[in-house]
Formats: sequence, structure tokens, C-alpha cells
Amino acid sequence: MKSTIARLLVAGLFAWSIGLLALGAAPATELKLRSQLVWGTDGSKPDGKDLVELDAKLKDKLKALRWKNYWVIKSEDTRVVGKEPRKAMLDKCAVELSDVGNGHLEVKLYSVGADGKLKLLRTVTEPIEKLVKGGTLIIGGDSKDTWDDAWMVIITMSH
Repeated sequence: MKSTIARLLVAGLFAWSIGLLALGAAPATELKLRSQLVWGTDGSKPDGKDLVELDAKLKDKLKALRWKNYWVIKSEDTRVVGKEPRKAMLDKCAVELSDVGNGHLEVKLYSVGADGKLKLLRTVTEPIEKLVKGGTLIIGGDSKDTWDDAWMVIITMSH
């Protein structure tokens, strides 16, 4: 009888301690991010192109840059949960987003070749808190098609 009670007590304490551990475990954080491929130019919107002007709030954040016009080529919302990387396909480039822990987001920027293969261009790590507080992450470069134009990928929290 005593050994049965002792076993029940040990089993109960074990279950109770597992319950405490489960309560302390943090659930995976979900980030809702928007990735936008943006073209910066002094020229006007080309005819026949389905481009949208960059919203005024983001355009204001780019005022230190030299271009007059910013056109969104493609935009995609992505959910990042835990450490599982997620890809956003943006026309001729792709962005891979992953929570690498320690409060940081890793962004890998790829070019998409004519054959559909991805080529890694750049990897950037930023604090997630920066985006949560309304910040932006901008990765850009020169346009290979038009002299004096630029492209950029802008990542913000999705609303």
C-alpha cells in the first residue's frame, strides 16, 4: 500500500513539474511581414506596366535617396513562424525570411534566373524589434536595365 501511494506521489509530482515547464515555454512568435520590390527612378510610370506608386509614408522614409518616383513592382505578405524560413517571390528576385532567434530576423535576397534558379545576392540580419516599432528594412542596388535607376526590396510589418 505504501509503495502504491509513493508511486502515485512521484507520478503526480512529475506531471506537475512537466505542467510548469509547459507553462513556461514560450509559443513560437508569428511575424506578419510585407516585402515589396520597388523601382526608384526620375522617369515617369512606363505605359502598359501594372505598377503602383509607393505609399506616402514609405516614400517619406526614402526622402534621403535621390529619386523622384518610386514604383512598386510586386508586393507579397508573408507569415514567419518560429525558425522555419519563408520565401516571398518578387518578380525577378526572391526574399527568404527567418527568425534566427535572439530577437533577430535574417533576410536572404536572391536573384531569379531565366531558368528559375535562385542565386544568393545578400544576407542581412536585423533586430525584429526595429520592424515591430514601425521601422523598415531596405536592401537595394543599381538597375542593370536603366542607367541612373535603382531597385530595392522594402520589408515592413504587414497590417
